[in-house]
Amino acid sequence: MPTVNPPVLQGPGTSKGEELKGQSSCAVEEHVENDLDPQYHRLLQSGLLELTSEPTERARLRTDLEQDVINYCRTVIEAPEDTSRRAKAEWIKSTSAIFKQLMHEFGPEIIDAARRGCEAIVADHYHGDSTSIAHVNKKANFLRHIPMQIISSAFYPATSPLAIGCYETGTLPCSIALSAWLPPKQALQAGTICHLSICDDYHAFTEPEREVRHRMVAIAVGAAFLLGPGGQTVLLDGSTLQAAGDRRGSHSGATVRAAMSWRAVSGGGTGLTGYHYGHGSLGEGLIGPKVAIAMHDLLDWRCDAAAKNHENGVSAIYGLGVPDPFHVYLEAMLREGRTHPRSAAYAMGGVVYMSFTAVRYGSYEYKGGPWAACPECERLLREVTAGSGLRWMPVPPPQSFEEGEWARQLSREVVDGLEQHPLAQHGLAWLQHLVLSGQIRLFDALVDIDSVDATVDWS
Repeated sequence: MPTVNPPVLQGPGTSKGEELKGQSSCAVEEHVENDLDPQYHRLLQSGLLELTSEPTERARLRTDLEQDVINYCRTVIEAPEDTSRRAKAEWIKSTSAIFKQLMHEFGPEIIDAARRGCEAIVADHYHGDSTSIAHVNKKANFLRHIPMQIISSAFYPATSPLAIGCYETGTLPCSIALSAWLPPKQALQAGTICHLSICDDYHAFTEPEREVRHRMVAIAVGAAFLLGPGGQTVLLDGSTLQAAGDRRGSHSGATVRAAMSWRAVSGGGTGLTGYHYGHGSLGEGLIGPKVAIAMHDLLDWRCDAAAKNHENGVSAIYGLGVPDPFHVYLEAMLREGRTHPRSAAYAMGGVVYMSFTAVRYGSYEYKGGPWAACPECERLLREVTAGSGLRWMPVPPPQSFEEGEWARQLSREVVDGLEQHPLAQHGLAWLQHLVLSGQIRLFDALVDIDSVDATVDWS
C-alpha cells in the first residue's frame, strides 16, 4: 500500500524525522509542566509516535485501515484543504458505515438547491447585499472575546484560532453528544477525533499554524488508535466534507431528509454517535449526526447567508421553494429526533451549549423579537426531552459573552478534570427556552433583528 511520508518541521542540522520528533516532544514536555492533563499527554505522545514512525519501525505491521489513517493525517498536517479532491482520496474506502449510509441518502440535487437558496435569500430579502443580514462576524467576535475565554490546558496557545476551534467547536460539543452513549473519559477521547475535519475546514485562516495543527492531529490519532477501528474510520470521515453523495439515483432526491444527510457529512457530524463503539443499531446511529448538524445550521444560518456560504441545510430548504425554511427545518429536526430521543437531546444540547459559549459563534450577540412560539415544535421538543432521560427545565441562555463565564468554567472542569457536570442538560434547557418563548427566531435569516457586525470573516 502506498504511504505518505511523515510530516516535517525542518531545522538546520537535523534529519526530517528527528526534527519532527524533537520539536514535538519539547512542546509536549514544556506544557506538561503547565498542568497538561495526563490523558492528553498520553494521547499526544501516542499520536506523535504513530505519525513519525513507519511500519518497519514498529513491533507489528499496521493494518490497511491504520495506514490509511496515518496517510490522511500526515496530509492534513502538511497541506490542510477543504476540497472535493480530499473527498475522493484513496483512504475514503476506509470511512465509517455511518458515512457510507448517509452517502446513499443524498445526491448533487440537494447541494444545487442549497446554492440556489443561498443566492435567492439575498436577492429576495436583502436587495443583493448579503452583509445587511444581521450576523456575527466570526473573526471579529473571536478578537472581541478571546482575552476572556476559558479553555482546556491541552489546547494552547490560548490565542490560536485553530487550537480554540478544536476545543470549543470540536472536542467539547462532540464529547457532550457522545456522552449519551459513552462514559466521560471515552467520550472526550472520541470527541478529539473531530480535530481532523476542523483542521481542513479552517485551513483558509489557520494554514500557517503548523505546530498547533500537528499537535491537534496527533491527539486525534492517539485517540483513534486507542479506541480501535471505530475511532479510526470516524477519523477518516473528516476527509469527506465536500462529498457529493450518491450520483446513481438511489437516494431520496432533493428533500428535507436529504438536506440533513448531506449536512451530517459536510458538517463533519458522522462521529456523533455511539454506533462506532458498539452502541445501538445503524439506524439509531444516524440520528445524532443528522440532528447535531441540523441544530448547528439553524443557529448559524445568519452567518452562512451573510457570507454567501451555501453549506447550510436551511438554505437548501429555501432553494426547494419553501417560504419558511427555518421553521420547516426546525420541526423536521425535532421529528427526526423523536426516533431516538437520547441521541437527539444530547446532540442538540451539545451544539446549543457550544453556540452560546464559544468565541467563534456568538449566539449571545443576537437581540430582537418578540415572536410567537410554535406549539407543535414545543410538543415535539417535550417528547424528545421526555424520551432522553433529561429534564424539561427551560432556562434563558447567556445574553452576552460575560454571562456565559460560569458555563465555560464548567466546560474546562469537564474537559480537563473529567468532572461530571450536566452540560447536555444545560444546552437542552437553553433550547427549550428558545422554542417555548419564540426566541429561536433570532436565528432565522428572513426575520429582522438588531444588527451586530457589518463585515464577514472566517465564514
